[in-house]
Amino acid sequence: MSVDVNPYAAPAADPTPAPVVSEFRPTPAAQNLRLFNFIIDNVVLYAATVALSFVIAVVALSAGREEILDWLDGFPGIALGLGLRLAYYIALESLFGRTLGKLATGTVVVDEHGQKPTFGQVCLRSICRFIPFEPFSFLGRVARGWHDKLPNTYVVKAR
Repeated sequence: MSVDVNPYAAPAADPTPAPVVSEFRPTPAAQNLRLFNFIIDNVVLYAATVALSFVIAVVALSAGREEILDWLDGFPGIALGLGLRLAYYIALESLFGRTLGKLATGTVVVDEHGQKPTFGQVCLRSICRFIPFEPFSFLGRVARGWHDKLPNTYVVKAR
């Protein structure tokens, strides 16, 4: 028994999906731009820390609570500074994909597909900045630190 084949029938579609091919080839920003990002962000964070410390000191002294200043001189003060640093990077990079340093140098954080990184990637980036000697991870040929490699993100020139 032969099966009649209609030569005019539409071809059948292949049910297997085509593989996704990413055209994005990230080129990390140059080391000098990353250095400027680092300097600008640290100056901003230092200024924010001084301003917050000043406000806390004024409030504590006006309330007659000088012991708060002694309390902040130890671990709580360090924790406050680390929390401020985390809040700065997580808030700005998750909302805008860039910090003030990146804004000044025209760079932006992207994932491996050139898209805005996920909130989890931004959080991991921010936590990885506390790895001891992390700034030395930029001494290689390519300016991509551990806080970029571990969450699989890139800092690239904005288009």
